[in-house]
Amino acid sequence: MNSCRFCKPLGDGDHQFIKRFACGNLYLNKSQHYYGYLIYIYHKHVKDFSEIDEADLLQVHQDLLYITQVVKRVFPETDLINIASLQNVVRHLHWHIIPRREGDANWGGPPWPHDKIKLSQEEMNKIIQRYQEEFNRDN
Repeated sequence: MNSCRFCKPLGDGDHQFIKRFACGNLYLNKSQHYYGYLIYIYHKHVKDFSEIDEADLLQVHQDLLYITQVVKRVFPETDLINIASLQNVVRHLHWHIIPRREGDANWGGPPWPHDKIKLSQEEMNKIIQRYQEEFNRDN
């Protein structure tokens, strides 16, 4: 039996579903040290980038491009977006989409380490609603 926590839809309180894509699901991370921080989880259980097939690779890149465009529309104050795929903690291919703003806690350096800032459910719902409204505008 596969015990990977990313192989099933997340609803663990730390991640809230935003949108399903052809090759993965997009979630809002409750830890919002970087406001608007998302996680895109690949739909197949593979441990790293070398195991993804070429068609999915193209689709994932298109999805990530679209997601970053929506992040900038929802949070226009975003100066740049870090995209990281590490698999150090959960060995399932996924990407962190991290909106960065000049002057944030680690500006000029990597987004980690940092103190976790957890949002209330109400605050999370507001961000999710903003993202979903923006994604739905394009459909």
